[in-house]
Amino acid sequence: MRSPAKPPESRIEALPHRTNGLSKPQATWLLMVFAPLVALGHWLPALVDGRTPFLRDLLFFAVPTKAYWAERIRDGDFPFWTPYLGNGMPFLADPSNQTFYPLNVVFLAPWISPFAGVTIFVLLHVGLAVPSFTWLALRLGTTAPIACFAGIVYALSGYVLSVTDSINYLPGVVFVPLALAAMIPPSRVPGPREIGIGALAIACLIFGGTPLDAVFALAGAILVHLSGLDRC
Repeated sequence: MRSPAKPPESRIEALPHRTNGLSKPQATWLLMVFAPLVALGHWLPALVDGRTPFLRDLLFFAVPTKAYWAERIRDGDFPFWTPYLGNGMPFLADPSNQTFYPLNVVFLAPWISPFAGVTIFVLLHVGLAVPSFTWLALRLGTTAPIACFAGIVYALSGYVLSVTDSINYLPGVVFVPLALAAMIPPSRVPGPREIGIGALAIACLIFGGTPLDAVFALAGAILVHLSGLDRC
């Protein structure tokens, strides 16, 4: 007697899972692109009306510091020293000035004022916090929609909003979750991609003026490994 043929559902299961015409990876990337836009909706007045955050350190520290840094770089000079503080003092030696921080590039455009540059600098970190935390949630085993929702909640959390007035804490908002995600891969053995991303994140934390955040990221990865969360 011939064995019964397999039901058509078995062929369906063998096909790549698709949602509304998109594969799972495509849907995940689409969510990760759309999620930062949702988080930045909180900052719509700054985006539309050209307003600039000014509380605490932004007006009295960030604006003059970034303006001086950009002026020196555009003039082909390196900001080893600033003559405008305390009758002259080292600029490069102070990590809070973020001399080597890569995202300072937003201040180099001559048509962007220091005030607009600070706004872009803050919003860039808030936007990048979403995919950074989303990737961390994905590495811990959540689904793509839940991970993107977690990224939005993180970018709109009290902690992130409370540090937007201090440029030295902003690198940690983006690169601590990124470093954690790179250091806790599901395979338990970081590959070249994870090592490269983790090294870049740690370097950005150090150059961003908060090397202690790099220590926190390493400590967090160790705690995750010891707790077994990366094996859930």
